[in-house]
Amino acid sequence: MNLALALYSKADQQNIEEINASIFTVKDQLDLLGKLFHPFDAKDYFRGNPVERLKCLNRAAEFAQLTEKLEKRFMGLVKRLKAAYDICSGSDAFEQEERDRIHFYLAVRSIIFKLTRGNAPDTAQMNAKVREMISEALQSEGVEEIFKLGEDGAKEIDIFEDDYLAKIEKIKLPNTKIKLLQQLLKGKRVAKRRDLAL
Repeated sequence: MNLALALYSKADQQNIEEINASIFTVKDQLDLLGKLFHPFDAKDYFRGNPVERLKCLNRAAEFAQLTEKLEKRFMGLVKRLKAAYDICSGSDAFEQEERDRIHFYLAVRSIIFKLTRGNAPDTAQMNAKVREMISEALQSEGVEEIFKLGEDGAKEIDIFEDDYLAKIEKIKLPNTKIKLLQQLLKGKRVAKRRDLAL
């Protein structure tokens, strides 16, 4: 019985140490991300309505993509932030403001990930309020179909069609626009290869 209790205590101690190390890592990554994003004004995300919040997330994704070096640094920092936060998210070591900043960076990473690779990760981890806000704002802005272009089951789109070009033209963020077009072209190449294989 004493051996079992000792083993349990040792496992408990390791869990506490892992949680404490994760809390330290999260706070460290938040500090580094804050320095990286220092020139960016994110107040609309924290104080705005759903459309203002989405626009702020899109501007933040645009900011993070200004250079390839900045994008890689941002994505790496948020990846480490998420890995550590997954371990200690239940801890009461974080103020609400810190949790809001964590969800902000995760949402920005998801947008960039979707633009560059097609499917956004972390949706299960995202705050329900943030997910709902993004969904509402996308629908209200009428750009939802553009984000669906590369998805399976999406309707066939002629990229030279006036209606489609008008939708792309509405996107004011150049890096976002380029990555959406790259995603669409990548999807077209895959579809064409599939057709040739048949």
